[in-house]
Amino acid sequence: MFAQYCRLNLCIMDSNRTLLRACSKKLVRDHRFGRRARLLRHRYYRSMLAEHRDAQAMYYDIHHGNI
Repeated sequence: MFAQYCRLNLCIMDSNRTLLRACSKKLVRDHRFGRRARLLRHRYYRSMLAEHRDAQAMYYDIHHGNI
């Protein structure tokens, strides 16, 4: 999932809402709406949020000298 996160071209300091908007734009139109793909879509969103949170934590650790 890290490769997909990198393709979103987001800044580390972008909000979760900005992340979700970028994720939604990357989805195929048929998967963006509808009940059939809802569970997969939510799993995708959660994994992208986790990648974003990990990237922010890594930035914070490096920037504040914890590494």
